[in-house]
Amino acid sequence: MAEQYKHLFSPLKVGSFTAPNRMVSLPHGTYFDERGLPSDKSIAYYLSKATGGVGLLIHEAVMVHRSSYFNTFDQPAAVEKFRRLTGAIHQHETKVVLQMAHNGAQFQANFETPWGPSVVPSPRTWYPPHEMTVPEIKEVIQAFGVAAARARDAGFDGAEVLGAHGYLVAEFMSPFYNRRKDEYGGDLENRLRIPLELLQ
Repeated sequence: MAEQYKHLFSPLKVGSFTAPNRMVSLPHGTYFDERGLPSDKSIAYYLSKATGGVGLLIHEAVMVHRSSYFNTFDQPAAVEKFRRLTGAIHQHETKVVLQMAHNGAQFQANFETPWGPSVVPSPRTWYPPHEMTVPEIKEVIQAFGVAAARARDAGFDGAEVLGAHGYLVAEFMSPFYNRRKDEYGGDLENRLRIPLELLQ
């Protein structure tokens, strides 16, 4: 079978690491976590994929800032718990990447006002978000960087920014959600400023 699917079973270089094959498990919510941290059940779930031969796992989204319900990596046990997960996966030569996210306007919990690029409610909640100030935008961008550094400390091979599905980064890129008149709104170049600054 390996000869029949020689490309599928050949290594794939992704940035600074090489996955042993081209089978990728994409990120998706499992609801096995404990407030964003891996539980025994979630570790067993991801480990079953590595044992089955998947070359690259992308871990489900973790929240990077307090305004996104909670900040996963603000929890003292975060790095050590994720290290248990990555260590188990790496025993099978599988690579693992962490997806990082901010819920943006689409998530409203504990009666707290969600953050968004403009006061445009998400159809998921219809709750008017707080329009982020520029200092708050910079704070969230910094939070993504801190989360990526802690993901590296926890043994992840890479980090991915969730820029789809109505989360904060997608909202800034969208002319529907983003009605700002400053450097983070208006034309496409300005609406792309957040993902570009995140990458930097």
